Parts: sequence; structure tokens; C-alpha cells
Amino acid sequence: MNADNSKQVDILRLFAEKAIAYDQKIEIALVSFDGPEQNILANVTLWHPQKVDLQMCEKVSGILNEMLDKADPFKEHYTLEVASLSLSRKLKTADDIRRAVGENIRIKFKDKEKAE
Repeated sequence: MNADNSKQVDILRLFAEKAIAYDQKIEIALVSFDGPEQNILANVTLWHPQKVDLQMCEKVSGILNEMLDKADPFKEHYTLEVASLSLSRKLKTADDIRRAVGENIRIKFKDKEKAE
């Protein structure tokens, strides 16, 4: 797969936003479209204030898969994965931090001298 997959990610995000429209509390935390050409993973990671469970992932996956099959927006062969945020995820953005409010987190500091 080429290094610039931003177009595929944007398309996947657009379809995923439509797939979650049934519940306005669901958020898309991460979208990726990457991997070796024979094994591309189209990943949509969800967040919900109560929790993302298997049933929610299955429902969004079903809706999204049906829309993608109908529109066929990708020339590449891919595997669709809809998942919840990992417990070991890194907090990189303000939205990541907002989503982690109320959770126990572990903070690692880099030694500034070693990092330079």
C-alpha cells in the first residue's frame, strides 16, 4: 500500500460517520486504512460515554459494511474492523484526554536529556 493513504482514511471516516448516526453519543476515535497490499485493515475505533460493547461494534460494522459494499469506494481489497478503544491506548489529543476523564491512567515521562 502506498505511504499516503489519507484519501482512503477520509472516505472511510465519511462512511463511518454515517454508520454511527443512529446514536449521537458514539464518537469515532480513530480511523486507519493501512497494511501490506494483500492484508489491508480498514479500522474504525469507537468511543461512547457509557461503553462500547460487542453489540455496538457489530451493529456499526453491519451498517458500515453494507454501505461500503453498496458504494464500493476502494479499489484495494481490505478487511473491515470496528473496535473499541484499547485500555493501553496513548493519549495524544485533547479529545483523547477528554475521553479518558474518570479512568485510571499511567503517565510516563521521558528523560529530557536522553530524548535530545
